[in-house]
Amino acid sequence: MSADIVLLSWYVARVRRAALAMAGLSEQGFIVYYPSRATTRVRGGKVHEGQEPVFPGYFFVRLPRERSVWRAVNGTRGVIRLIASGEDGIPLPLPAGEVEALQARDRAGEFRPKYPRRLRPGDTVVFKHGALLGQVGLVERTKRERISVLLQVLGGIKVDAPRGWLRAAAAAA
Repeated sequence: MSADIVLLSWYVARVRRAALAMAGLSEQGFIVYYPSRATTRVRGGKVHEGQEPVFPGYFFVRLPRERSVWRAVNGTRGVIRLIASGEDGIPLPLPAGEVEALQARDRAGEFRPKYPRRLRPGDTVVFKHGALLGQVGLVERTKRERISVLLQVLGGIKVDAPRGWLRAAAAAA
């Protein structure tokens, strides 16, 4: 019973075009891990939801420890090269369990941003500063750092307030 045991290790690949590199490596049968997190950005006064890499320009690839395989990875479109040691250029495998620990943190949601999402029209907010401290209102419009809020007091008057003076009503409790 002589079965060849192939030892797989995780390596770090430096990439120029991650999507292209991941597609090429997946087509070759390699396992790729590219951790990302949800983002919220404001551009031109509009909120955009998206994803950004946790390690921009790098991802992890699981490979056997064979020189021919390293060449195949380094020759894949979008890949700059596997991270290697010194002058000999031998790719450095990551310590056992490192990527698995990152994957567990990813599944647990630890890569999610720690800050609350941006306020949007229709959100209920509470004033946390200023003369209206504690008052509840409904976000009508957001524009850069100013937010228009319809107050529930005084017949629903509209007030513009700095973004930093407000917090989502759910977070107020």
